[in-house]
Amino acid sequence: FLLGREVFTEKIARCAALLLAFLPSQIFYVIMPMADTPFSLSVLVLLYLTLKKMTYINAVLTGVVFGIAALTKPVILFFPLFLFCIRIVREKKWRPALFHLVLILAIGEAIMLPWQIRNYKTFGSFVLVSNNGGYNMWMGNNENASGGVLPFSAYIPRDTLLWMKSLDEAERDQYSMQQAIKFMKSHPVQATSLAVKKIIHLYFKDSKCVTYGLHDSYEQVPSAILMSMIALTEGYYYSLGIAFLISLYFLLKREKVSTRTFLIVGTILYFTLIYLPFIAEGRFHMPLIPLFAIVACVPRSYYDRRSVKAEIR
Repeated sequence: FLLGREVFTEKIARCAALLLAFLPSQIFYVIMPMADTPFSLSVLVLLYLTLKKMTYINAVLTGVVFGIAALTKPVILFFPLFLFCIRIVREKKWRPALFHLVLILAIGEAIMLPWQIRNYKTFGSFVLVSNNGGYNMWMGNNENASGGVLPFSAYIPRDTLLWMKSLDEAERDQYSMQQAIKFMKSHPVQATSLAVKKIIHLYFKDSKCVTYGLHDSYEQVPSAILMSMIALTEGYYYSLGIAFLISLYFLLKREKVSTRTFLIVGTILYFTLIYLPFIAEGRFHMPLIPLFAIVACVPRSYYDRRSVKAEIR
């Protein structure tokens, strides 16, 4: 609601908040604890703070949220650079924006530092946040890769898997990353085609939330009810997506490059491209759903007006 009001109007923000509240995936995913839910909130807060006036307090708050978000999901690590670009586009003042970027990164690193110290003491080597980046990269770049999640047995030979168990967590992750990079260098065409498959995995469906939410009990649910929940989830998601794309077309046609369009399109591009070296699945698009809802709620008549009030503050 706050982000929608900042980007457009209060009426659009109310509509978007209501639309999001009834989105099935938003409901199903909160049944079990998952990183994606608080992470999505962190992304919204970062965007909201970026649209507010640049102050030291704003930079400190942004840095704290960034640090917490990075500990939740490391894909956010490069996001402050995008936030820096938003401020450049909006205020055309690169020096204060650069100073704030440095402050945000410094505070974020301070938040992550205790965890990094723990990792160094545990593994004897520096680990920025987690030891699954290499795993996910190898899972997304191998002869049997599909672009989505795979069991280890699908791409790691049994003897190699047994050998890897003798390594510690950090060493296994480093070895996995080396194998992924080796594959991408020797199979550039296949790696490129896999990138397309990852985009499909990222956006194709939203109904995985049903089995995630019901967890092991989904087998006890009558098939008719289960299929109804999946159909409702996908119907809502695709209706939202179509409304978003239509509204985005008119927005880009009217404004082309503005702070508003840069924020919306840039955020979507960031959370699309960041997964291309790794793997992707439906829940990874969760941080983008609120933006879809905000844009989808913009009425057609809005694009015929050019009042000052409609512009971002």
